[in-house]
Amino acid sequence: MGILDKVSNLFKRRKYLREKDKDIAAELAQTKLGEIAPELVDAVRELQKVVTGAAYDAVEAAHDNLQPVFSEAVAEVVTGAGEHYDKHEARLDTLAEWLTERIDLCEKHIAEQAEQLTTFREAHSEQQLELRRYKEGYDWKILKDFSLRFVRILDNLRSTIEALPDDCDADHRNRLGDVYTEILFALEAGGVEQFMPEAGTEFAGQEKQLKVVGKAATEQEGQHGCVASVRRPGYLLTQDGEPDRILRPAEVEIFEVLQLQGEAS
Repeated sequence: MGILDKVSNLFKRRKYLREKDKDIAAELAQTKLGEIAPELVDAVRELQKVVTGAAYDAVEAAHDNLQPVFSEAVAEVVTGAGEHYDKHEARLDTLAEWLTERIDLCEKHIAEQAEQLTTFREAHSEQQLELRRYKEGYDWKILKDFSLRFVRILDNLRSTIEALPDDCDADHRNRLGDVYTEILFALEAGGVEQFMPEAGTEFAGQEKQLKVVGKAATEQEGQHGCVASVRRPGYLLTQDGEPDRILRPAEVEIFEVLQLQGEAS
């Protein structure tokens, strides 16, 4: 074996011893740690108790020291808040009184304005009604005067036709009758209708539609006060949505019992 081999073996031996020493040291350390571990655990627990107790004592001491300071601070805050509340409550009471006064004034003003508005509306309605009545009366007068002109023409034609002699030319009589009919149709188209009460109808209850211009004697008491004949027909104006208006009442004769005529004479 040469020198180099010896040296190599020497180094290998040395390396082996070193690794063996490490394993032995580890085993010794582990064994020692296992022996002292319970003691370390107990020591840590004792330390925790000491630290916990110290901390608790410190907290208790701090609480005892801070309690008076905290109570005083709370008392000051409460007192200040009470004074501040009292001041604001007084201000709120003053403001509430002022608002109440203003609301009362506003309500009074609104009531006065409402009353004035109601009065104005009533006056306006009365004026409108009066104006409407005036306008209706004015329009009615114009329409009545205009219609009565044609009514008088019809009366004249009717009188003319009735006065014709029996031997009058038939064509002439028919032409007058046609003119009478055309005018009557024109009036009816404008809402003017001719009416003639039937003979024997009661006069009572028709005072606005009939006008008595003569009396006819009768011996039958049942005919007393009834229409005997029509001198001239009546005319009325009819409009949609409006009540009929009498342009001219029909002129009639009514029956009167002879005995009553004698008593009246």
